[in-house]
Amino acid sequence: MTNYFPESELKNQASLKDINFTTGGELVLHQLGIDLSTSQLLNLSPWEFAHYMAIENWLTQYQPKPDASYLEQVQGYLEAFHHLCEVSDWEKASRILFINHNYSSKPLHEQLGNCGYYGEQIELYSRLLDKLNRDLDCVFLHGLGWAYYHLGQPHTAIDYHQKLLAIACEIQNRKAEAQARGGLGEIYYWCLDRFEIALGHYQEQLKIAREIKEQKQEIEALDGLADVYTMFGKFQKSIQYLQQALIISRQIGDIDMELIILKSLGSTYRLMGRPDRGLKFFEQILDNYDRISDRRQEWSILNNLGVIYITLNQYQNAIEYLEKALQIIQEIGDKFGESHTLAAIGAMYARSGKYDMAISYFKPHLRITQKIGNRYLEGFARANISYCYGCSKQEQKAIRYAKSVMKIAREIGDRQLKGTSIIMFACAYWYKKKYLRSLLLAAIAIIILPPWRSENGKVLFNTVIKTIDQFLATIIKHFLKIFNP
Repeated sequence: MTNYFPESELKNQASLKDINFTTGGELVLHQLGIDLSTSQLLNLSPWEFAHYMAIENWLTQYQPKPDASYLEQVQGYLEAFHHLCEVSDWEKASRILFINHNYSSKPLHEQLGNCGYYGEQIELYSRLLDKLNRDLDCVFLHGLGWAYYHLGQPHTAIDYHQKLLAIACEIQNRKAEAQARGGLGEIYYWCLDRFEIALGHYQEQLKIAREIKEQKQEIEALDGLADVYTMFGKFQKSIQYLQQALIISRQIGDIDMELIILKSLGSTYRLMGRPDRGLKFFEQILDNYDRISDRRQEWSILNNLGVIYITLNQYQNAIEYLEKALQIIQEIGDKFGESHTLAAIGAMYARSGKYDMAISYFKPHLRITQKIGNRYLEGFARANISYCYGCSKQEQKAIRYAKSVMKIAREIGDRQLKGTSIIMFACAYWYKKKYLRSLLLAAIAIIILPPWRSENGKVLFNTVIKTIDQFLATIIKHFLKIFNP
């Protein structure tokens, strides 16, 4: 592979995209234009000269261990970057970010995110923001928005994406505008449950992507739209969008996007109540598992696969995938992702009757959702805890949590959460032996969320049946003891 810098002055994002460093520090120094033996550095102060000497040492002398992490592998580049920033050599510092390390298809700053080093990304982008030009500021703002999103700070992430959108519109950078729309859609959908707002951003992203023929942005927009329509219960429309995205990803040969879409298809079929069909899409992903380069994407696949196995009542398979997913997401510090995996493991233990274990996962899940500010997920976390307390015959705690679920459901106007809270009340009152009230509430909940329309409705219906079935089994056992002393 060729290693070069364009001869023209660095001006914007486009002038950086073809830079491809894959060899040692000597070449990097040469292409950065740093040579301590030339006269160009004679006018430097001793302090500046010391920084350039440190840059040379880090790029030529640093040798990571064979088993080093990605962060350790690129430490020499990162140290050189910070020394360049200290002497305000912003252009050369920015070039470091676009090095293609070890023949990677992605530049260093993106690879840091793929490996979960969001804090390091933030430090790099923050040092260069407002130092060069507005096109590069779009790159840095986009990276900052996603890094804070992954760290579970959605409001900070929104601020950066909004700044990105404003600058992109001002300088007519249409690709950056599409990226900003996609980022805002993701945050409003996943973090804040503002589905209508998310829908609007994804629709704008799709419109722009098609106008400028940016196919990766088109795939991301279709995937986002599918997520929203799945939440609205319009599964067929969701699948249509995902099938379009899958065709495009295969046409352009983007394996990363193809795996993302296969995951979305599998998850959508699970939510439709067809986990068996959803599993087939994940089997296709596993056939290409060794090609996954993004650690967060690896987590997402393992997490969703574990959830499908929970739905299929295959708990051993579920815990195997979910424990791997939890380890990955905790290592990279993605709190939002961690909350999803904690919830999934809690659900598995609840379904298998291990309620104390389930609560031990649901409570940290609840704390994370409260910190993030996701009221929708907070409501379901409280509902899960209510259910477990009810099954553990701690009816008062169950009712207390159910009341908090109803309060959230009314505040955010969510139908699914409202139906869920009513089911939790029904279960708690059943265990308090207030059977008529319990059955009436259960009937109301099933009307709100019919089991034949969604996986959530099916789960709630099964919850009611399981509660009543356990009670009847206890009654029958009691009578058998009476008549068979």
